[in-house]
Amino acid sequence: MKIAMVSRVIFLGGVTNYLIDLTEELIKQGHDVYLLSYGARYKDSPENAGQFNRLLATGIKFIEIDFPINKTSKVVYVFNLIRSFIKFQSVLKKHRFDIIHIHTPILSFVPRYLKRKFVRTRHGIDNKLPILDYPADKEIAISREVYDILKKRYNYSEKELCLIHNGVSKDKYYKKFTASEKAAFKAKQNISADKTVIGLVASFEYNKGHDILLKAVHGLPDEIKEKIEIVFVGSSAESYLANVKKTIDELQLSEKVKILPFQPLTEIYPIIDIMVLPSRVEGFGLVVVEAMLMGCCVVRSNTGGAYEQIEHGRTGYIFENGDADQLRQYLSELVLDADKRAAFAEAGQNKALASFTSEIMAQKTLEVYKYLLDGK
Repeated sequence: MKIAMVSRVIFLGGVTNYLIDLTEELIKQGHDVYLLSYGARYKDSPENAGQFNRLLATGIKFIEIDFPINKTSKVVYVFNLIRSFIKFQSVLKKHRFDIIHIHTPILSFVPRYLKRKFVRTRHGIDNKLPILDYPADKEIAISREVYDILKKRYNYSEKELCLIHNGVSKDKYYKKFTASEKAAFKAKQNISADKTVIGLVASFEYNKGHDILLKAVHGLPDEIKEKIEIVFVGSSAESYLANVKKTIDELQLSEKVKILPFQPLTEIYPIIDIMVLPSRVEGFGLVVVEAMLMGCCVVRSNTGGAYEQIEHGRTGYIFENGDADQLRQYLSELVLDADKRAAFAEAGQNKALASFTSEIMAQKTLEVYKYLLDGK
């Protein structure tokens, strides 16, 4: 199959990780995959450029389209959007892809205008430009929450909408580490082996909830604080990163929190004993699956994907969105109970291996493609 992956821009985050893992599997099975995109969002950012290069390294063929990414003014933005749509339309006419797979909702306008069937994966529930957000011939939701919202929003039939969870490469992430191996990874980051590391892997933005985790940690008893280290890893908008640093100082946690430069996550997850995702909004939360596969104990908010990923009290804990007190309770329990952490981590790893690999995701996605090609 000749497949077009259409994403307005490539940036450090779950959507690009999804594209990398899905593309690797599709190319491995002999499919011809193209990327139609602006490219890396911040071309001078090592993190974003690195993520873009990792996507290109899969063997995907890149066709650059200057989709606008910054709203300088409404008039300029609309002009640039129209210009990019003309280029997008030209590319679709020239290449005659078997499958057009949209990953940015507003870009569905062009294949719909050309009367070309297309698949769309909805990575979240935002609806910023509804006038350009056309229903897909087959829509993929990444979590049950997203599925329910899309079904209501577009009045989809059961045949037009399906649920395919995000998956990650088991070759890359499925690992079991000994205590000495974990200690060696911690030593690389200047963290003592006897510290329980609480980690958050997420871009620095309000919806990721760094402040919620910091408030939870701030209220821990001193005897528990002495046992822990907090690690943040992610791309940053400088303005919000400054807010996070200010909160760290105000809560007197500067000696407890390390903000690490972005690096391969296979170097980060082994140092994390408790992975926390305190997001206020999530489509699925792919980092939780990555952490589970690498043997981390996980705790997350009850946003999109939580109850599909975690069986509360067996493979991890789920706390009420925004509830720092409840999160604090779970952290306190897990820091003090290494056996429970280990039990959650093992059960979570088994769950992720059985349900959330890129092989499973790619196979289900191919079934969607074939469904569309068969005209059903």
